[in-house]
Amino acid sequence: MDKMISIIVPVYNSAPFLKNCIASVLKQTYSNLELLLITDGSTDGSEELCRKFACKDHRIRFLPQTHKGVSAARNVGLEQAAGEYLFFLDSDDAIHPQLLERLMWLEEKTEAVIISENFLRIPSRHFEKKVSRLSVFAGRFGEGTYQYLDYQKALEYFISDCPQGRLYAIGGKLIRRMPARKIRFDEGLSSGEDTKYMYQLLSQEADVAVLNKKWYYYRKHRQSRSMERTIETCRSMYTCDKYILWQEKRKGREQYAKKWEEKMVRKIAAWHVAAHMGRNQSLLQYTCRLIKRELSCLAGGQMGWRTKLEYRLAFYCYPVYHLCYVISDFLNSIEKK
Repeated sequence: MDKMISIIVPVYNSAPFLKNCIASVLKQTYSNLELLLITDGSTDGSEELCRKFACKDHRIRFLPQTHKGVSAARNVGLEQAAGEYLFFLDSDDAIHPQLLERLMWLEEKTEAVIISENFLRIPSRHFEKKVSRLSVFAGRFGEGTYQYLDYQKALEYFISDCPQGRLYAIGGKLIRRMPARKIRFDEGLSSGEDTKYMYQLLSQEADVAVLNKKWYYYRKHRQSRSMERTIETCRSMYTCDKYILWQEKRKGREQYAKKWEEKMVRKIAAWHVAAHMGRNQSLLQYTCRLIKRELSCLAGGQMGWRTKLEYRLAFYCYPVYHLCYVISDFLNSIEKK
């Protein structure tokens, strides 16, 4: 008998995307699964949609709750999951029909705690059409189709923000239930909670295997929580980043701490630019306060050239930074076509 997988999907005001997300789960070639739809006080009809889907398929469990945030919703999933493995999926994303089968194949081969895959970012306006076309192609099982990372290498990838497996995010991760349940998502964070969770999991010496397939389909749209830039979301991500920084310093990993602190400076620079683009004066003031605080901890002479460049362009020459961003975004869109 195949081991059961519990797919945990927090749902908050994502009615336009739910059908595509749920359909991608129900089309999986791996059949021993349950789908947990944890609604978080949605006001756009998402709860009614989840209830209807649950009535049509016995594998779907509808778990409604009042609005407490995505961390609380995921924690309900951790508590209620019956499967031996947990898979995390965002309600506006989708997955390839063979993904769970391949991930379980990879788990049996490597016995890693975390099994992941690469992701493909798709603009919302093309999402359904492109996912439908991509789902037709499968590829073969076999050697050379994955990468194994022991916990030290996985932590190095996490700190250096290596795109392989996207270890800073929870979406698309298959995790053994017992290690996953030892940690809870921080309900005090509105953003960055999954980054903190993944860091804590990797810090418990969890190893990782990454399937070399772009089979997690990430929907890029303006309503996405990951795209939101407000004082609240930036403060939450900053709190998460500070936690990781101090943990690395406490453990004596100064090289990792320095890399993470430089990343924080570049992130604040990006928030500052987002504030310019959105004409958000309160966020501009907030990022100015943050950058002063971080530069007092990380002297300018200790910063790498990339960090110095991004920081100075963002805070002293915003038009040039914005032009570089537009060009980079355009080149990335061409590459993905």
